[in-house]
Amino acid sequence: MNGVSMRSMRDESGQALILTATSLLVLMGFLALATDVGILFHDRRELQTAADGAAVAAAMEYRNGGSDAQATASAVAAATSNGFTDSANGVTVTIHTPPVTGFHQSTGNVEVDISQAAVPTVFMGLFGSNTVDISARAVATYIGVSKSCIWLGHSTGTDLTIRGAAKIIATNCGIYLNSTSSDSIKTTGNGNTIDSPYIDTPGGTVGSGTPQGTTVSTGTAPQDNPFNTITGGNTVTDGEPNAATACTPSNTTSTALTPTPGKFSGTIDLDPSGTTSTTVHCFSDANVDVSGATLSNGVFVFENGVKIGTNSTFTMTNATLDLDQGVFNEGSQSIFDITAPKIPVTVTPKQWNNGIAVLVPPTNTTYSFTACNPNPNDTQELMIQFGSANQTFSGYIYAPNATVTLHDQGGGTTAAGLVAASLCDLSGNIDITGFNALNPTTSPLTAVTLVE
Repeated sequence: MNGVSMRSMRDESGQALILTATSLLVLMGFLALATDVGILFHDRRELQTAADGAAVAAAMEYRNGGSDAQATASAVAAATSNGFTDSANGVTVTIHTPPVTGFHQSTGNVEVDISQAAVPTVFMGLFGSNTVDISARAVATYIGVSKSCIWLGHSTGTDLTIRGAAKIIATNCGIYLNSTSSDSIKTTGNGNTIDSPYIDTPGGTVGSGTPQGTTVSTGTAPQDNPFNTITGGNTVTDGEPNAATACTPSNTTSTALTPTPGKFSGTIDLDPSGTTSTTVHCFSDANVDVSGATLSNGVFVFENGVKIGTNSTFTMTNATLDLDQGVFNEGSQSIFDITAPKIPVTVTPKQWNNGIAVLVPPTNTTYSFTACNPNPNDTQELMIQFGSANQTFSGYIYAPNATVTLHDQGGGTTAAGLVAASLCDLSGNIDITGFNALNPTTSPLTAVTLVE
C-alpha cells in the first residue's frame, strides 16, 4: 500500500471544516440575496405608493371638473412630491387618460405607470446583477358611493307601496328598500310600471300585481344610508366637528311679512356671487305661503311649515329648502322648481346641503314612518305631488324619517334622488334622474378610489 495504511485512507478529519465553510458560503449567498430582495421590495413599495398617489390625484382632478391636461399635471406633481420626478435618476412617469390596458379603459379613469431603471444592488453584483429595473402601475377613478338613487330606509314594514297606475322611472340608477319584512314591497293592480335597472330589498313582496319593467331581487344584502351623517334642522352642520346655530333674530322673517301676514312672495338672494350656498335665512311663521316667491343661493329654513298655493309658482335656485318643523303643503296645479346647491367637492369644510333640494331632518317631529294612506290630507306624509301639480327637484329629497307620497296622475314629479323612510305612490308619476350621473364633479355621493 506504499506505506499508506487503510486507517489513514479512512481518516475523515477536516471534512467538517470544509463542509462548514461551504455551507457558510451558501448561507452568505442566500443572506446577500435576501438583503437585495428586501431592499428592492422596499424600493418597489415606494414606487407603488407614488403611482397610487399620482393616480388618485389625477382622478380627483377629473372629479373636480378638470381636463385631461390638468389630470396629467396633477399626477406628475403627485409623483414628484413622492420622490419620483420624470426623466430624473432613471425615473419615467407615464400617464394615460384613459388607460390603455386593463379593465377600465374609459373616460374618467387614469392610469399611471412609474418605472425606475438601473436600481443598484448590494450583493447581487457578485452574481452578475449589478442593477435591476423596477416599475409600478395604478389606475384610479371616481365612483358613486351608492348606485341607488331611490333609497327607502325603514327597517320593517312596507317601504314601497304602488297602486293604480303608478309610474316610477329611475333608468340611471336603482332602487333599494331596507325593510326585512315580507311585505317590503306592496303592489296593487297590474298597471304599475317601474323602469329601473334593479330593485333590491332584504325583505319580500306582497300584493295582487307585479310592477312592470323591472326585476325585484329579494333577500339582498343591506345598504347604508348614503347621507347618514346629515343632521340639518335648525342647526347647520357644515362638516364635523363645526356647527353653527342657523336661525337668529337677524336672519329670521316673522309676522312682519307684508302685505299679507304669513305670506312671502318676494325675492331673496343670500349670495349674489353664488359661491358659498351656506348663508341661512329663516321663516318662523306657521305655514309660510311662498306662492310667487324666488329664493336663491343659500339654505332657507322653515321653522313651522311652508305652503305653495293652488295655481301658484315657486322657485329656488342653488338653494336647499330645510323644513325644520311643520309640513310641506302644496296646492293643486302648483308649479315649483327647486335646484339644489352644486358645490365643487374641493370646497372645505364639507357642506351638508350640497346636492339636497329638500331636507326634512330627523328632528322634524311632524313626520314619521307611517303606513301608506290614500287620504291626500294626511299631514303625517310628505306630499310631493298632488292633483295636477308639477314639481322639479334638481337635487335630492332627503327625508329619512318620512313617508313620501305622490297622489293622482294629473301632474308629475322629477327629482335627482330620493332618500326617505318609505314611498307611497298612488297612481303618481315620478322620474328620478340620478344626481351622480348628472353632476359627477359636484355630487357629495362620489368618492375617488383605486380600481387597479
